[in-house]
Amino acid sequence: MKTKVWAFALVAMLTLAGVFVFSVSDESDATTTAGQLGVYVNYGVDSGDYSLWNGGNASGYNAYMALAAYCAAQNKNLVADGNYTISAPYTTINSAYGTVTSIDNYPATGSTDTWFGFYFSVDTNQWEPMDVAPGFYKPFSDYDIKTRAANVAFFCGTADQATTAITHLPTSHNANGIAQYFSTPVVVSSSTVPATTFRIIPTADVPCDHYTNDAGQTYMTVTGYGSDAYLALKNAMDTLNPSCSDYTFYAPTTLTTNGVVSLNANYSYMTKLFDLSEKGSNTEGWHYWSTYTGLGVNSSNYCSLLLGFYANGGVSGFNSTTYTLEYVYSPPYPSS
Repeated sequence: MKTKVWAFALVAMLTLAGVFVFSVSDESDATTTAGQLGVYVNYGVDSGDYSLWNGGNASGYNAYMALAAYCAAQNKNLVADGNYTISAPYTTINSAYGTVTSIDNYPATGSTDTWFGFYFSVDTNQWEPMDVAPGFYKPFSDYDIKTRAANVAFFCGTADQATTAITHLPTSHNANGIAQYFSTPVVVSSSTVPATTFRIIPTADVPCDHYTNDAGQTYMTVTGYGSDAYLALKNAMDTLNPSCSDYTFYAPTTLTTNGVVSLNANYSYMTKLFDLSEKGSNTEGWHYWSTYTGLGVNSSNYCSLLLGFYANGGVSGFNSTTYTLEYVYSPPYPSS
C-alpha cells in the first residue's frame, strides 16, 4: 500500500466557505445512475483501538454521495465540501468536491486529528489512500481504473493511526461483520445504466451515412451507455462503422506527475470528432465542438463543464439523458 494518505482538512481549510452540513433530514443529490458502495467509518481514536470500524452499504453516484447517504441513514452529521463547481473566474470543476471536514462532530474542537480517505483499488486489489477528493471516486466498471472504487473508508486521527487502522478493513466479501458490506463495481451495460442520446451536428461534410435531415438541418443521432456523458458518447461512437468513429478526447480523469496523482480538469475535452478537429487562431477564428444539454442548440443549455463531468443521473444540475454536439466557427475578436 502507498505510504502517503489524503488528509481532508488540508484541503477543507481552503474551501471552508463552501462546506455543506448533512443530517438525516437533508437530501443528498438524487441519482438514477447509482452504484452500491461499501462505506466504512472509524473515529475510535479516544479508545486507542483503531480496529473499531463501522460499515454499511449506501447508494451513490460517487463516494461523497454514498458517504452522505450513509451518514444520513446513521443519523450522523457530515460536514463536507459539497460544491461540485467553482465559478471564479469562470465555471469549472471543484477539485475538492467531497472533502470531509467532520463526521458526527469528530474531530473535537481543538483536536489536531483530521480525516483520511481510503479506497479499495481494483487495480492493486488492496486498500490505498485517496489521491483525489472523494467526489471523484465512482463504482463503475468503465470509469478510470485509478479512481474506480466500490469500497471507501474514512478515518479520523493521525497519519500513523490511519496506516494502522486500514489494516483492519476487509478485502473481500463474506457474511461476517463489516465484510458483509464489501461491494463490487457496477458492470456498465444497457441493463445497468440509462441510455444517453446525442444529436451530432457536423456543419461540414463527413464520411458517414447515418444522417437525418430535418427542416434543412443535417444531423446524426446516436445512443450509448456509460457512467458519464463522455463514456456514453464513446460507447455510442464505438458502435458505428470505422469511417464514423474517428474521435480524440483528453483522458483519463487523473494525471500523474512525478508520482503525484491529481484530477485532470480537462478530462473528456474533445479535440476531434468525425475527423473535424479543433483548429484556428486568435487572428483567424476558431472551429471547435460546442456541447449542449437537450436535443437542439439552445444557448441557455450550453454545457459549462466538459462531458465527462456530466452524467445520466449524476450531480444535481449536471445530469441529462440527452446532449447536442455542434461543430461551430467563432470569428476572431476585433483588434483593438
